[in-house]
Order: sequence, then structure tokens, then C-alpha cells
Amino acid sequence: MRVSDNTSAAAVGDSLKRTRTKMEKLQIQNATQKKLLTPSDDPAANTKIMDIRTDATINSQFENNAALAKTRLSATDNALNELSDIFTRAKEIAIGQSSDGSASADSRLGVAQEVANLYQQLVSVANRRVGQHYIFGGFKTLAQPYDHDGEFKGDTGEIPVEIQKNVFIGVNVPGPQVFEAKKYRTVDAGRTPAALERDPQTSVDQHKPATGPTDGRQPAAPAETVNIFRELDQLRVGLMTNDTATIRDTMEHFDTIIQNLITTRAKISSRVAGIDATISSTQRTDATNAELATQLEDADYAELWSNLAKEETVLKSSLHAAQKLIQPTLLDFLR
Repeated sequence: MRVSDNTSAAAVGDSLKRTRTKMEKLQIQNATQKKLLTPSDDPAANTKIMDIRTDATINSQFENNAALAKTRLSATDNALNELSDIFTRAKEIAIGQSSDGSASADSRLGVAQEVANLYQQLVSVANRRVGQHYIFGGFKTLAQPYDHDGEFKGDTGEIPVEIQKNVFIGVNVPGPQVFEAKKYRTVDAGRTPAALERDPQTSVDQHKPATGPTDGRQPAAPAETVNIFRELDQLRVGLMTNDTATIRDTMEHFDTIIQNLITTRAKISSRVAGIDATISSTQRTDATNAELATQLEDADYAELWSNLAKEETVLKSSLHAAQKLIQPTLLDFLR
């Protein structure tokens, strides 16, 4: 009977140990509100949760990149807005001072100082920075891109930033795209060059030779570069020298400059809209993944309390059964 008693005691002990282990696990789950305490609890769910957390970390970096890109582009847009104000005012001055009937040499000389101030503002905007980085210098973000004469010292590189997996967006506009506006012209036989008119409904294949009769027009001439520093300084010179012809010449160029600024700002707005859409998409993905991780990892309160109550009942029953099964004998007291 001695072997039988030891066997019974061992069986009861093992049962109590298992029950206590389950109770301890349930109590830890209750304290942490997590049903997955170790990878072995549910390997598949644990792997999915790890993937979700990795994706969340990566997406967080993408969101930081997107925020940086948006900051840079917003600063660029603000700079372009200032340039638009400068050249809108310059055009107003040119219109007002282009006629001898509405202005005099003295008035032009006085207004020339305002244009000089606009030029200083132009140089300042051209060398605008976000933090320590110049926004119009291309890849050369740590060196001043423009000198006082408007000579470009940077490069034409566009800096790409990854805002979503395999989705890149340029966070800068190189200076020449802003400060050297392109004016396209046609050469018409027997006439002075005129601005090239484009039909939005017509496309041109540049790789196929023209066929059939022509109307006297020659192919489009190379684009004329309108340097905005030079044009603004030309207005100042025209005002100081009382040269109305020079003043009038700047007016058409100012139109080209302003139109180029409008076009460039539209491109920036498109990029910012793309960034906002990408951020929203990433945030929705993160929210969906977070909800899934919660379902996989978090404990169900009702189920947890039910299991706790059940295991507590089992433990009490096991203890009660053990007391009845293993009764102390006289020999136990004599040992």
C-alpha cells in the first residue's frame, strides 16, 4: 500500500501543479490584459503581430519623411508667393512708368529705389533656407545658391524622399526652374518673332518630319531664357536712365515670369496633395493593423474572468479531493 499512497500523492501533486500554473498564467493575463504572453501561446498570431509592429515602425519613418517633404515644399511655395508679389509690383511700376504722359524723369528716379529694394528682396528669397538647408540649391543645400548678381552656384538636382514603400517625391525645386523662366517663340517668315501659340487639342510628334505645304511659319525657335534677376535690374536701370523703351521691354518678360511662378506653384500644390493622400492612406493602414493586433493580442475580459473563476473552482476541488485522498496515518506522526 505504501507504493500506492506515493503514486496517489504524486498524481495529486501534478494535478495541483498544473492547475496552479494555469491560474498563474490567467492572473498574469489579467494584470497585463494580454492573452499572448509568449510566442508559443500562438506562433501564427505572434508572427503576425511582429509583422504589424515592423510595418508600423517603417510607416512611422515614412510619415516623418512625408512631414519633412511637406515642410520643404510649403517653404518653397511661400517663397514663390513672395516672388509673385515682387514681380506683380514690378509690373505695376513698369506699366505706370512706361509712358511720358503719366511719369517724369524725376518720378522714375524716385521709383527706381523701390525697385532696388525689390531686388534685394529677390536675392533674399533666392537664398531662402529651411533650417540650415537652402531650398533652391538642388543637391547643394549647404551652400548659398545665388550671389547678388543672380549667378547660380547650385545644381539642378531634385532631392527624392520616400514617403511610402517605393513611392518617392521631389522635395525641392531647383533654382533655374524658378529664376530662369522659359519663353517659347516661333519664327514667322517676314515677321518679328512672336510668342508661340499652342493649341491644347493638338499634339506634335517631334520625331516625324513635316509633310505637305507650309504656311510660311518656321519651326519653333529654342526657348528664350528670361532671367528674373536681369529683368528686374533692367527695370531699375530703365527708371534711373529715364529709358521708357527699356521699361516697356520688361513688361512682357514680367508676364512670362509671373506665369512661370504660377505654373511652378501648381506643381508644388500637386505634390503636397499627393503627400497628404499618402499620409492618409498610411494612417488608415496603421489603424487597421493596430485593430488587428489588438484582436490577436489583447485578452477578452469576459472570457478571462470566466476562465479565472473556472480554474479557481478546479483548484479548490483538487485541494479538497487531495485532503480526502491522502489522509495522515499514525505512522506519518511517528516518523
